[in-house]
Formats: sequence, C-alpha cells, structure tokens
Amino acid sequence: MSQNRPAAFSSLRMGEVIREKVQDGVTGETRDMQYTQCKIVGNGSFGVVFQTKLSPSGEDAAIKRVLQDKRFKNRELQIMRIVRHPNIVELKAFYYSNGERKDEVYLNLVQEYVPETVYRASRYFNKMKTTMPILEVKLYIYQLFRALAYIHSQGICHRDIKPQNLLLDPSSGVLKLCDFGSAKILVENEPNVSYICSRYYRAPELIFGATNYTTKIDVWSTGCVMAELMLGQPLFPGESGIDQLVEIIKVLGTPTRDQIRTMNPNYMEHKFPQIKPHPFNKVFRKADANAIDLISCLLEYTPTERLSAIDAMVHPFFDELRDPSTRLPDSRHPNGPIKDLPTLFDFTRHDEDDYDRRPQRRRYEEPLSAKVRKQLLAIAENPMRRVEDEISSIAKTVCDSYEDEELRNVFYDLVVQLVVEQPFKTPFVAAVVLVINTMRSEMAMEILNRTAARTNKKIQEGEWREVKLLMKFLGGLQGLLEGDGVWIVLQDLLTKAVDLQTENNEETIGPELVKIVLFTIPYVMASSASSQQEKAAGMVENTDIIASEPHVLQSLVDPYPGNGNDEASAPNGVLSLLQKQLQNEASNEWELSCLPRPWKVLLETEQENPLAATTKHLLPTIVIPDVVIPGPRPLFPELYFSVYAHQDVETVPPMTDISSCLLRDALVDTINILDFNRNATARFLIDIDCYFSPGTFVKRATPFDRLRDVEGDKSTWKPEDVAVDAVFSQLFQLPNPEHKLVYYHSVLTESCKIAPAAIAPSLGRAIRFLYRNVDSMDLELSYRFMDWFAHHLSNFGFTWKWTEWIDDVQLSPIDPKKAFIEGALDKEIRLSFAQRIKGTLPAPYQALITEGKEKDTPEFKYKDDNVPFAQEGREILELLKKKAPEEEIQVIMDKIRQLALDMNFADPLVPCTDAYMTAICFIGSKSLSHVLSSIERCRERLLAIGPQSSDARSQIIDSVMGYWKDQPGIGVNIVDKLLNYTILSPSSVIEWAVAHNGRRLALPYVYEMVGATIGKVTNRVRQVVSAKHVPSLTPEQKLTMEQTVGLERQSMKDLFTLMEDSLVSWATGSKDQAMETGDGSTGEEAMVRQWGERWLRVFRRKFAVEEAWFLEAERVKVDVEVGTANGETVGVPGAEDAAMGEGVTMDIGIE
Repeated sequence: MSQNRPAAFSSLRMGEVIREKVQDGVTGETRDMQYTQCKIVGNGSFGVVFQTKLSPSGEDAAIKRVLQDKRFKNRELQIMRIVRHPNIVELKAFYYSNGERKDEVYLNLVQEYVPETVYRASRYFNKMKTTMPILEVKLYIYQLFRALAYIHSQGICHRDIKPQNLLLDPSSGVLKLCDFGSAKILVENEPNVSYICSRYYRAPELIFGATNYTTKIDVWSTGCVMAELMLGQPLFPGESGIDQLVEIIKVLGTPTRDQIRTMNPNYMEHKFPQIKPHPFNKVFRKADANAIDLISCLLEYTPTERLSAIDAMVHPFFDELRDPSTRLPDSRHPNGPIKDLPTLFDFTRHDEDDYDRRPQRRRYEEPLSAKVRKQLLAIAENPMRRVEDEISSIAKTVCDSYEDEELRNVFYDLVVQLVVEQPFKTPFVAAVVLVINTMRSEMAMEILNRTAARTNKKIQEGEWREVKLLMKFLGGLQGLLEGDGVWIVLQDLLTKAVDLQTENNEETIGPELVKIVLFTIPYVMASSASSQQEKAAGMVENTDIIASEPHVLQSLVDPYPGNGNDEASAPNGVLSLLQKQLQNEASNEWELSCLPRPWKVLLETEQENPLAATTKHLLPTIVIPDVVIPGPRPLFPELYFSVYAHQDVETVPPMTDISSCLLRDALVDTINILDFNRNATARFLIDIDCYFSPGTFVKRATPFDRLRDVEGDKSTWKPEDVAVDAVFSQLFQLPNPEHKLVYYHSVLTESCKIAPAAIAPSLGRAIRFLYRNVDSMDLELSYRFMDWFAHHLSNFGFTWKWTEWIDDVQLSPIDPKKAFIEGALDKEIRLSFAQRIKGTLPAPYQALITEGKEKDTPEFKYKDDNVPFAQEGREILELLKKKAPEEEIQVIMDKIRQLALDMNFADPLVPCTDAYMTAICFIGSKSLSHVLSSIERCRERLLAIGPQSSDARSQIIDSVMGYWKDQPGIGVNIVDKLLNYTILSPSSVIEWAVAHNGRRLALPYVYEMVGATIGKVTNRVRQVVSAKHVPSLTPEQKLTMEQTVGLERQSMKDLFTLMEDSLVSWATGSKDQAMETGDGSTGEEAMVRQWGERWLRVFRRKFAVEEAWFLEAERVKVDVEVGTANGETVGVPGAEDAAMGEGVTMDIGIE
C-alpha cells in the first residue's frame, strides 16, 4: 500500500480545514465533519491510518482509509457499527471518497485516536534489555480477554490478534482492540478461509488448513501475545506455516492423531517427527505457577480444550488486578506518579457463579426456513453424520411445519435448485422427497410439478445440461411415479434424437439428447422403483443406432490424433462408452455399485413394505417440441480423457466400468456449474467420497505404493485421482473448454491448498503422464498443459523434480519435449524473474536461463560499432528521445538507405526499418505505456512502411522479436499492439510466423502470437455477424452489415487459406527450404513435418469451428425473424451490444 497521502490529504497545510459529509458510526445519520492536521501514523497491506484533529473541538481522531470494492459491503464497517465496549476502539463516523483513478472508491473510518500500541510498549522494554513488568502483562491481557469475551458472545471472531492491533493509552493503562478488517461473524458449518491471522499468532488448526474453526483461534493468538510480552520476543516465529508449526512442535510436542483430527478432520498427512513437549516452566523460567498454568490452558492443540475468553478472565493469574490496593507504577519513568488501575469488572474467582457465563442469545431467532435451508444444503457433506438420519430429520421438520408457507416455498425452490447446482446430492435430495411423500404426499406432488415445469422451460431454451440434471432427479423419484413415469419422457427424447440424426448425421443435438437418456437410466435403476430391468434394457438397446456410431466431428476433438505411443489411449466417445457400460450393467442385474441408495431409509420403519404403501403420482407432462435448439453452449462430441488410465494399479475406474462415466459426469457438471466459486468447487472435489457408495474409494490420501497392499477385490480408486482427472478433462476439452482456462487452473490450485497431502502426489503423476505424451498430444492441448504447469508451479514456490527430465535438456530445440521445457521456463520467468527461476533448477538446466534473460532491459544493439549502421542507429535513438521532428529523422533514414544501396542490400528499406523499430523498442523498454507512447508518436512513419515493402513490414516483427529475444512474451505483446494500430496486418504476422522458417513452428511464443492474431480476426467476424442479426436495424443498416459480414468473412477465409498453404508445405516436406536442406529423412526434418501436421490440425479445427458457428448463427436468424413477426424477443446473444458498438474492437487476447 502506498504511503503517499490520498488526494483528499495531498495539499493539506497545517491549520487548513477539511470538510466532509459523514455518517454517524452508530445511527448512520448524515452530518458535517471538519478536521485539520493530517499525518500518517500507520499503514499495512490494506489501508493507511491518518491522525487528524477534529474541529472545532480539537479532539484527536484516527481515519483509517481502505479501498472499497463497490460490489460488496465492507465487513469491518458492518462489525464496528454493532460493537460498543470500553476495550474496543470506537467508530465515530464513516464516509466514502473517490481515489485518483476512475471508479476508485475509498472507505474512511473515523475512530478514536489512541497514541500507543502494545507492540511499541514491548519494543521499549526490549531496548532497555528487560521485559514488560508482569503487572502490565496482567492488565493488558485481562483487558484483551474482556474485549474478546464481548465480541465472542456475539459470534464475532477477530482473526488477527497481535500486539500491533492492541492500542494502549499510557496515561491510563486502558487497552483497546482495533483493526477488525479480518473479523467475521462465524456461522456453524459455514466454511471460512484458513489463510487468516498474522503468522506468529496463527492457531495450529489454521496451519492445518481447517475451515470450520471457532473463536478459539483468538484465544490461541492471545496466548501467543501473552507469551511474547513475558519473553520479550515471539514464542512461535517462522518464515512460513511449516516453519511456525515446527516451532510449535518444539514447545508443545508432536500433536497426536486425535488432536490433528479435532483441528481439521480433513487433514490426512500425519508424518511428523515424534518430539516430546518442552515444559513451560523451562520456557518461562521467571514466571510464577499461575502464569504458566494460564499459558498452558491457552496454547492447547485441541481447540475445545482451550479456555474461553470469559473463563480466562476468572483465572487466578489476574487476582492481583482484583485486589483494591493494587496500583500501577509508571514503569517507563521511575519517578513518575503511581496511578490507579483503569476501571475493570469487579469479578473474582470466588463469585464465578454470579456471572452469567451462558452463551448470550442471538439478536434474533433464526427462522425455521433458514435452518431447513442450511440442513438441506449441507446434506451428505459431513462423513461423521449418518446421511439417513439427515434425510429423516429434514423430511420430518418440513412436514411438521407444513403450515409455514415461507418454509414450504423455500424448501420447494431449494430442492429444484440444489439438484441443478450440486449434482452430487441428487440421490439424497430424491430420498428426502421420497420420505416426505410418506407423510405429506401433496408436497411431493408440488415438487414434481415444479421440476417438470423447469424441465419444460429448459428444453425450450436448449439448456441440455440442466435438462439432464432434472431428468436424473426425476429418475431418482421413479419409485413414487405411476405407470411408466420418466420412461415416457426418455422415449420422446430418443425419438427426437433419431429424427434429427436421420435428417443430418452431423447434427450435434441428437447425441446430446441420447446422452440425457443414457445418464438418466442408472438413476432410475438405483431408485426405489422395482421391475424396471426390461424397460431399461430395451431403452439401452434402442440407443445403439446413435451411440454406437462415432460422430463425424469426433476426429476434430481427439486429444491424441496420432504420432503417439501405446500409453495415449485411442479416442473413446463418452456416448458409445456409456452405452456399452449400460449393456454390461444390464447383464449384471444393474449393480451400479457406485451410486448410493439413501432411499433405503424408508425400509428402516416399522411399517411392512413401506415402498408399496406410499402414494403414487402421475408425472406432469414434459413436452419435446418439434424444433429443438442447441442452446447457448456449443455442442461437440465428447471424448473420455484420462491422465490415469494406464497405470499398473487402478486409481480411477477403468473405462469398462460404468462408474467411470457416472463419476466423471457428476464431477464435470459440478466443476462447470460452480465456476463462480472456485473454493466451493475445490471443497466438493476433495469430499467426493461423501457422495457415493461406501467402499467406492480407498481412504483419502492413501499413498500410491500402498494400493498394492489392498486386499481382495476392494477398490483401489483414489478419490483425489478421480477428481483431478475430471478437472484435466475440462482443461483439455476440445475445441474449447466451457470456461476460461484460468478457472480450471485455480480449481487445481485451491484443491492442492486444501488437501496438499492428497492432491500433490496425484498432480505429480498427472504431470509425468502428460509430459511423456506431449509429442503425441494435440498441439493446442500441449500449450494448455505448458501454461497450466508454469502457472501451477508459480503458486507453490516454482518447485518441481526437474532432475527427472535432465536427459531431455540435450535434445534438439525443435524436439517437442525440449520445446516444452524451454517454453515452460519462459512462462515461469514471466510470472517471476529469471534469477529466482534459475535458482530452482539443477545444473544442466542453468544454460537455458541465458544472461540476457536476467537483464531487465535488453542492450541496444547499435551501441556496438561492429553492428552495421551502428552510428546511424544511435543517431535515430537520440532524435527519438528528443522527440525531434520527422524531417530530422528522415535525413538519417535516407543516409541508411544510401549506405544499404552501396552495400547491395536487396531492399534498403529493411535496415532503415530495423534501426527505427529497434530504437522504439529500446525507448519503450521501461514499461508497456512507454512503448505504446513511442509507437503512437511514430505511428505515421510505421504505417507508411507496409505499403512500400513487404520485407520491411516483416522486418518490424523481426526487430521487435529480435530486441526482446530473451523475453519473447513482451515481444508478442508489442506485436499484438502493432496489430491494434494496423501497423501490421494479420497476414503479415502469419507470413512471418509460418511461411519462411519451419523451425519457428516449435517456438511456443510463435504459436501464442499466431493464436492471438487469428483470435482477433475470428472475434471480429463474430461481432459483425451478431450485430447483423439485431432485429431493430433499418434496411439500409442491414445492407451495410451484410456487406461488412461478407468482407470480414472473406478476410478470415483468406487468412486461414494462407495458414493452410504454408502449413501443408511444411507438413508434407514440399516447402522450398525443406527441400533444399535434405530429402526429409533426417530427424530434424521429420520433426519439422510433425510440427507442420500438428499446427495444421489445430487451425483446420479453428476454421471448422468458426464455419459451424456462422451456420448456426444464420440458422438462428430465421428464428429471429419468426420471433419478431410473432412479437417475441428472440436473438443472438450479444447482438444488441455488438450493434450498439459495445465491444466491437480488434483488441482481444488469445482465449
């Protein structure tokens, strides 16, 4: 955080009055406030604190200024407005102010000013070579407990107790707790972040990654503060969480498994050195027995064993404060006056029962609907609770309170919402409805009505994933449906799919409908319904006509298209795979071992045959319309991708087992639905074993080597492998993943942070598999792997076992494995800096980090007199620095041109361009804004170069990439900006990248540059096509847009044709350069051909995707016109924005 004064304070002089409209800290009423004399008295990561003097009272105040995200309420403000206590700093007022940047808003908290902190007081005694007097320790810690007892009674946890946040008035001895920026009202069973609290004072459960902690973390922090005041230094210092844990173990000894379990039940790593505890009386040699006893009661591993704040207040350690004769000497001034203690509670250890120690009631009684909502949302999440009991409890509560209309509506809405947002819980929610049906059948009927209505709506909208999730839920309710139930809907879906495929075998909606049918059948067969085997077998057989045939587009999305080894499996379409698995299940009496049967709770009742006695309902009508639409998500054939499929021990279900598809389907849906909350997604992935049948997985974090010891036919499937496999299947989804790639990166990162002992080894095996197959993998996927690999390492200290790949360092630069290594290191350097990355690498890799990569600014090559035109290059640089007129620069350019002609240069404009562009790069090397400013000034000359000479235009790219050869990412960024300025054309970039030098195809940054260029062109086409389809256009505008679309599409086709022609030449070995260098039989020539083939496949796919999108957009145009004629609002998503000029720009990044 900058320590500069904000704009409001920057010009303030002593005595000058600042006026603000503020809101009262208690009532919120608006009033005027005036203050003078501002100076910084504190700053941190999130804010700055200024000391001010209020006018006209002259009272000192502190203004804490923090950046405010306008999307959210400020939690610190909300909490400070409700707390009032003599040992908590008072909020006087608050107001908002604008920052220097656009849309930058700051929250200003006006608080009482307290001049000292406990931290500074402790530092004073350290400088005096002593420790704080024990009476002062008692006084400050007692007051801290008073503040904590108060906030804890309201459910508030401070979460950042440390000496710096304890304000102190030296004149009175009053302590006040401040900085509630990390504070939160803790709600039972609601997860919280574990990376909280300053490190030296962080409770061990936080280090172990607990998210369901309590206010006892504040108690631990208080124990650490007390120990620090008594010792004069922190008790548990450490540079990281692990370091701190080591320091804790040195004192408290190694925690037992039970203690670790109480701190975090999900922590699976128990390998700690066995160290005996160090007695506290040896740690605090000068402390009395009461002090040691209190410290030991605060610094307990088990949170429930720690004293509460109110219990700590009655500890004998504080008896001296309760003695009326106790006075407070001035420890800093020996001759200073002795003062009375500040006012404290008259509370002794003998009248403990007189103090109401019961938890205070919340300010409001939580509505029953909210309780039921929490119960249903948390169903099956806790492995310590029997899920059948949860189901019965929820059903009974809802039925007993049937008259509560709010409860009913909340429950109805949540049931339908839960099955489409958290697919893991579908069988459990269905079981709740089945139990409710035995008590209140009308409630079950209402849920059926709402589910069917939503299904019909989603069918109309083409939201096929949600249709599938709702059908799976209805399948789980088949036992309470009359007649054929969901089979009727499944047959209608299958009939529509067959009709669509008959009309057009390239249709993608038909296979999507069949997928819904096939994924619903297992949930029907695992439901409470009986005698469904014949219907299921017949339905599976009927899907064979579509499911068994590979889709014509399947080859486009194959992750391993060829040139691979046996480890990279042949493509398996999910549809055909699932259909075969269901046929196997039909012959095995539909065991479906992974799916839970929580409905069996009904069999635990005393009623005889309760399933037969329940009320049956007709399934409300679900209509499949004559015209179905693909919906907002592009539909392509889905292949089953796994990074763990070929191991000597099965850690994921084999593709012959239906569990592979059922688990993957639930995981993938969860990952893609919860994209708005990566932490929740990661938590669901870690807890996957809670939602499937017991015995489906081995215990979490079981080491791979121990799987060989699993006895008999027990499962060896690792839950973390199954979860990681699903994330990679989406990260490597072709042609495009559903969400931005960084989302899947973040899910893996968060999963690794939550359960490092479980996830890290799984990721290690995945990385090794992907690296072994990087040369046979689709080129686009290999670069996705590279980006994720570098990004992931950046989140975990850039550590990897590079020694495993040492042999590959000696490979040719155009070998795919060597290209991957160099590309990954370049990405790491972009995310950090060269010296740091170099320090993480073994000796054989050191040469890959050249000296040039370690320099922040590349050298200006014309400084060397041996470089041609060195003198002229330096002169151009000086003129550009001085912003000289173009006429002066032209003189030097003419001089270079003449010299080049004398030296028989084929094109004398090339050296002129090189000198000019290199000077621009050098001037702009300080920052992106510098280079943009330089390009802007020189734009006219650069624009004139292209029409004069194609070689000179290519030289612009050569100069940029040559100057930034050691940091090519910056060069790619500058080329991207030159495209935006139209100094370069997309075709010139493509020609430079792929037309003349086949070895460039192996350079990751060249692929990055080409991908970004193609992305600009295709994005432009999509924008103008979307704009063309806006219904409100006039005939003249429509004609103009039609012409624009034609021109833009032709430009796109020309660009792809240029790509095709160049890449085919490299792929077939017919390029002039390739033919001149040999007969194509050498290793390097073969690798160039391979690179050409891989590039060709990627960009053929991209062109096919764009053509398919255009055809679909044109088909939607008909719907637009029909909808407009009928008075409906139908259109292409984003068309209105495009027509209004919103976002119609060339400036987009790659994916």
